[in-house]
Amino acid sequence: MGSDRLGVAARRGVIDDPHTQLLYLDIALAPEAHFEYVLPAGHNAFLYLFEGDALVDEDTPIPLHTLAVLNPGDILDLEAGEGGARFILVAGRCMNLSRSTGRS
Repeated sequence: MGSDRLGVAARRGVIDDPHTQLLYLDIALAPEAHFEYVLPAGHNAFLYLFEGDALVDEDTPIPLHTLAVLNPGDILDLEAGEGGARFILVAGRCMNLSRSTGRS
């Protein structure tokens, strides 16, 4: 299921920052349901599975309470297990800011 079919582009939440283009999705899947989402190029992303179990790319299990880091431009291909799955998907444009070391 692609992002256009989900209506993601048309929805706005309380956090609307054009600089980071933050995406925060709370996704609940029925048993053995499939979810696909193309991450925008230049966006860092992660998903956190907090209910059920799931497979990524048809054969890689995501254990419960696991945070999985995704690469910019990746296609997230996730299938829920027999008991379904619920996870958050968070993505945002990388700001490329230098990090302060606190040293003078």
